[in-house]
Amino acid sequence: MRSFENDGGSAVQVYAKESSILVLDLIKNGHKPKEDRDIVPKMITLDHVFDICGGRHAFIEAEEAKELLKPLKEPGNKFTKSCFSNRSFGLPAAHVAASVLSGVKDQLTEVDLSDIVSRRLEPETVEVLRMFSLALEGSKLSYLILSSGYPESARD
Repeated sequence: MRSFENDGGSAVQVYAKESSILVLDLIKNGHKPKEDRDIVPKMITLDHVFDICGGRHAFIEAEEAKELLKPLKEPGNKFTKSCFSNRSFGLPAAHVAASVLSGVKDQLTEVDLSDIVSRRLEPETVEVLRMFSLALEGSKLSYLILSSGYPESARD
């Protein structure tokens, strides 16, 4: 599921975005007198964010991918944003992830795939990226990150 406690970067991004929405609302609508405010402030929910990027950077195997991605396969999940960064997918894990992503691509609007091929050799990198691309083909993403993760041959 979501794991913000180790990394924190994703949580900061979500809170910064929510804060900017609140600030824009304040600018547009002005300050409300105390009697017009809600007694209980509205909570910011993260039910729509699926994030496996927490913890140390790690290679991920097929079995671990199946376990980590289970929440995306649950019927009725409300995930619209996913973050897979900080996990390096080999071919078997990418096959699992691509299968899961293709099942939820219609509900996703933001996907972060940065570093998903980190420290992988070029042929494997190309195939993994192809698998993720095909899985997301036809989706209506407004936000996609594909950064870093240079193949080993590109570093030499």
